[in-house]
Amino acid sequence: MALVGSGGMGEVYLVENPHVHRREAMKVVSVGGSSNREFAERFSNEARTAASLDHPSIITIFAHGIDDDRPWFTMSYLQGSDLSSTQLTPADVGGVLTQVGDALDYAHARGVVHRDIKPGNIVVARNDDGSLGRATVLDFGIAKLADSPQLTAANSLVGTMAYTAPEVIGGKPADARSDQYSLACTVFQLLTGKAPYPGDTSSAVMMAHVQQPVPSIAASVPSLGPVAQVLERAMAKDPAARYPSCSAFAAEFDRALRQTPAGTATTIARIPAGPPPSDPSQPGFGSEPGRPSNPGHPSNPGHPSNPSQPGTPVFGSGPASMPNVPPPYGQPQFGPPSGGFGQPQFGPPSGQFGPPTGPQPGTMPYTQGGVPAQFGAIPPQQAPPKKSSKVKWIVLAAVLAVLALVGGTAPLWWPSGAEPVDPALAQPSLQIDRTGATTCVIAEKKLYCWGVNNTGQLGLGNTSPVRTPTEVPGLENVTSVSVGGYTRDTDQNYVTSTCATASGHVYCWGANAFGQVGDSGDSNRYSPFQVPGLTDAVAVANDFGVTCAIAKKDGDAERGVYCWGYGRHGALGGAPVDPQKTPVKVNLPAVPKTLSTAGGTVCAIVEGGELYCWGNSGSGQIGNGSKERPNAPVKVSALKNVTAVSVGQSNVGSADRRPSELDNEITTCAVADGKAYCWGYAVDGSSNSDVPQLVSGAKDPVDIATDVTTACITDKVGDVYCWGYNGSGQTGNGTKSDRDPVKEPTKVTGVANVVAMKQGRSGACVLQKDGELFCWGSLSSQENSVGETTPQRTILPD
Repeated sequence: MALVGSGGMGEVYLVENPHVHRREAMKVVSVGGSSNREFAERFSNEARTAASLDHPSIITIFAHGIDDDRPWFTMSYLQGSDLSSTQLTPADVGGVLTQVGDALDYAHARGVVHRDIKPGNIVVARNDDGSLGRATVLDFGIAKLADSPQLTAANSLVGTMAYTAPEVIGGKPADARSDQYSLACTVFQLLTGKAPYPGDTSSAVMMAHVQQPVPSIAASVPSLGPVAQVLERAMAKDPAARYPSCSAFAAEFDRALRQTPAGTATTIARIPAGPPPSDPSQPGFGSEPGRPSNPGHPSNPGHPSNPSQPGTPVFGSGPASMPNVPPPYGQPQFGPPSGGFGQPQFGPPSGQFGPPTGPQPGTMPYTQGGVPAQFGAIPPQQAPPKKSSKVKWIVLAAVLAVLALVGGTAPLWWPSGAEPVDPALAQPSLQIDRTGATTCVIAEKKLYCWGVNNTGQLGLGNTSPVRTPTEVPGLENVTSVSVGGYTRDTDQNYVTSTCATASGHVYCWGANAFGQVGDSGDSNRYSPFQVPGLTDAVAVANDFGVTCAIAKKDGDAERGVYCWGYGRHGALGGAPVDPQKTPVKVNLPAVPKTLSTAGGTVCAIVEGGELYCWGNSGSGQIGNGSKERPNAPVKVSALKNVTAVSVGQSNVGSADRRPSELDNEITTCAVADGKAYCWGYAVDGSSNSDVPQLVSGAKDPVDIATDVTTACITDKVGDVYCWGYNGSGQTGNGTKSDRDPVKEPTKVTGVANVVAMKQGRSGACVLQKDGELFCWGSLSSQENSVGETTPQRTILPD
């Protein structure tokens, strides 16, 4: 371990977690009277909250604790520079605003307010070509904890006055709107090189925030005139007059910036030519003893723009001749210089990673007097201040605590209670399924089912309904599950089958009138039956009397799609046939990766990201511009790089009807090139389409699910957005409407970090990364919820 900084808030150490061979930054917080039980509980609560934030633009907290009355936590050791010393183009500023705005909205949705957004708390990295990379927000835990009396006594005012909202200065609690104000002040400074409200003292700056009109950026940078109104609204004195979210602010900024020459210019916005207003109580302000009086000024000793000054530490940067390449998110960050405090006590040999030995352009100067905001800054080339053995033992104890936390089998990024979905086995959408008031979910490689059981679809050996999740016996290492069926007359007579892949085999049970269980018979099965002849199975989909699986058969060199069951609608991948009771191979041009089926339509994604569909096409759900049923898989040529697909049906008719009599309210949705598309029966109440239509407002979709003319997506951070028919509250927005569908994707509050999702029969369920299951919409009493318009937790067995 090595001390890399100290200040009023504590010390920062560079440590290594040998269990995962990762360098981390450890902050030991300086507080007075931290032995107070109330403070200890508060620190633990806030640290857990901060650690639960899982967003690419929020620094990752790995572990935390209190040793010898000293709170500590460890986090990512980043590569990049903070915005107090980084030069950006206006376009880059917009990119940073978009990333940070999304991160703040993510935190705000979970009840977490940052309270101290400023340039020094935002770190940016560069890509190989020099373009803007990831922006990361720091200090969530400290900012929330900072109004503790134990901290405020030692550190004076909370927050940085140059960026603090007027309502917070007036004594009101900080909230999402005050974070937006601080973010707008940060943007103003990045674009103009000066704080929006300069002043000689902290009190003068405070009064300016409260009393002075919002400055116009056009006065400083006339070419950015269209942006002025956007910043003025985000910095409105009245919080209610600001944008509804930070992302909305970022979107408006981007729109306005596109109207200016600066929006695409390559000129660099200069960093501040002078210091922010003096405030000796604040880190980064004034002339605190032992630290530069102006960390951002070229005359500052050790600043990158002054190469005559020796010993400038850098923030994980390589030599000037090397690109500043950020490693993958969440990976260890290396790059301390070999000088200064001597050879590192851990990690690679000197010079292995090409560490810099002097000042480098575009990097952050080390601010000795305060805690470096980036948590993992390289120490200056001077001996660190000596610490008492007591502090050393605290850090050692903390390191040991980190090792204890990672000593188990679960990876650090996966909280206990759930197993990560292996992308090589199945898409997340195949980890959970529901239909006809029956739900099944995979947790820790076991399968749990509950709800209606009229055809033995729960796999428990009987037809009795079950109100709580119950493990299906006889299955191990379950990787995918599918529950499907059709209605003979009412939902209480819903004919349901269930299939799963487990230990490389396909198992089916439940209704079997058309041989969909795969046992060559037509009698219902009440316990899992292993479908013979299929091996190396990784995915299965079952609905409307047909089952398809991705597996090998008869010595296949590669996996293929095999289907069996009801074949009159063409779902077996060929000409309509009478029920096929054993698996037959579907002719596809490449190895299949995942699949989905509903209402006699089947779609599969193959290697290379191409999507093929076949079977019923009465609503145009095949996606080839025709409603004619094909006799073989058809490529959906309008889509490239497809990563997720879902087929859903509205009115589910009887499987013994002729194809021309099928209810043709079927929708197909997919994620392709990072965008969401739907076609077939319209989800949002618009006109049907037989070719893919882009879903407006679907941002960063990762997975998609549709059924009963409702659709949902999960995004990159695990948030869920739903739209479409909402007669049973299945969009999860707290309302119901039999007439007016929800037109655009709307965020479902109350769920987060979702790894698996399913829409089924006017109800939805999601599985979070922490192993918690939530459902809403039209669910039966056996499923633990009835007609809920917001997510309701369902308890899974330990």
